[in-house]
Amino acid sequence: MPFIIARQLAAADGTDISVAPEDPPTKQPLIIKGTEGLKLSFANCCYPIPGDPIIGLPAEGSGLVVHSESCKKAMRISDAKAQLHLSWVKDITDEFSVELRVELERQRGIIAELASAMTRAEANIERIGVDEQNAKMSVISVIIHVQGRRHLARVIKRVRSLKAVIRLNRIIDTES
Repeated sequence: MPFIIARQLAAADGTDISVAPEDPPTKQPLIIKGTEGLKLSFANCCYPIPGDPIIGLPAEGSGLVVHSESCKKAMRISDAKAQLHLSWVKDITDEFSVELRVELERQRGIIAELASAMTRAEANIERIGVDEQNAKMSVISVIIHVQGRRHLARVIKRVRSLKAVIRLNRIIDTES
């Protein structure tokens, strides 16, 4: 990707460059500084959200793929020289996917109660599934849409207030 190479070379000698994008600008707001003129996609392995430290990795046909800095998959597939350190712009209004793993005491209606708590925290549920269960406990995997880390914190606080919740973790890297 010539644009990335040019930016890294210019950064090495202190030159400031600006390259006009080849495609006409889209009407979507810029959400990541330093990606002007690049096709952007978000990794499904680590689900980066605004506020997370992020890197960009060039991908053939996909432009730049945004990963969390701590993503194990990104570290395995990347050359350190190809990584582009990125930052989020302020005041993002888009929604981003996040995966949560919730361990709950097994009881009737608990999944509906969990979904209701997330909805009250203004999170949209994309996918929900039961990973494991036994007579006393269920492990629920849920992908929700949030606007950033603060919104995610509100969702987590609301879910943790449920008496049946034993443990709640954000899944940063699915190793897929």
